[in-house]
Amino acid sequence: MAHIELNKHPIVGASDSIFTANLQIDSTIRDTIIRNIKDGGDKQNRTSNVQALMTDWEMQKEPGFVALEQEITSIVNYLPNVLEINSPDGGVFNYSMEIRDMWGICYKKNDYTRVHDHWPATWSGTFYLDIPTDYAGTLFFPELEHNIEPVTGQLVIFSGTTKHGVKTIQSNGERLAISFNYNVK
Repeated sequence: MAHIELNKHPIVGASDSIFTANLQIDSTIRDTIIRNIKDGGDKQNRTSNVQALMTDWEMQKEPGFVALEQEITSIVNYLPNVLEINSPDGGVFNYSMEIRDMWGICYKKNDYTRVHDHWPATWSGTFYLDIPTDYAGTLFFPELEHNIEPVTGQLVIFSGTTKHGVKTIQSNGERLAISFNYNVK
């Protein structure tokens, strides 16, 4: 795993935390993922909470996604160290996490995501592949009263039970992102 500075966003009055990191991926991998998202079309036909172009749910085995999934998995498996989580017997937390699903999203003007959670996933998150320079839609956590303005290369990880959504995209550019869920092995 490359050196990643993981930032914890403590939320006052809440037990949930949101983590962010700047994740640099190879441009060839990035371009392959973007091509897969755009060429694949809208596989969900806006039937999910995501009201934007969305790939199949299980893209983690597709070209480009494989390398990204491996990088994110190493970060997700590091989270117990940041949170200082102990196992039920008081020892070191040694459970490994595994990817459950990973999908790509291409937001365009007036697209959004309804507020939802990813229960029963342990961890969920988003990686921003490409964000327009004008307003690209805030990732918001209504119950935590917390917002994140996405930037290209940003990784955001949060509990699978944390409610979140994406405000309506106002940009004329495309906002490209990968979302994912992890469970304990």
